[in-house]
Amino acid sequence: MRPIVVDANILFAAFLQDGTTRELILDRGLDLRSPPWLWEEVAARYEWLLGKGGLSRPAQDELLRQLRGRIIDIPAAAIVGQKDEALRRVRRSGRKDAPYIAAVLAVEGILWTHDAKLAKLTKVPTVTTAVLLELLQFGD
Repeated sequence: MRPIVVDANILFAAFLQDGTTRELILDRGLDLRSPPWLWEEVAARYEWLLGKGGLSRPAQDELLRQLRGRIIDIPAAAIVGQKDEALRRVRRSGRKDAPYIAAVLAVEGILWTHDAKLAKLTKVPTVTTAVLLELLQFGD
């Protein structure tokens, strides 16, 4: 399977619920990647995640450590190199998501997202958690 680029809503889902998304990230040996600034988004919302996720601070800190260990940063220079193509693909309506599209293009990967609108307008391969789970079960 190609590298899978994790977007913010997938990572936040892993913090908020001990479910399929967290299991897929931590236990499946997938080739997971992210833009390096994804971790800044997590840091900016860390207290909110702590309040909503129901974990103690030590447990959430440990979960962050484990997630960081499973998701590889895509070099920013590689993402920047795909910026123009990403902007062309998403046009005006998806400009805020262009960096994720550039990340997918940089690694020739698949975008893992729960954002249906983003999945429709990106013109790059995308999967939801449900689709990824089906692909993995079919592949076993």
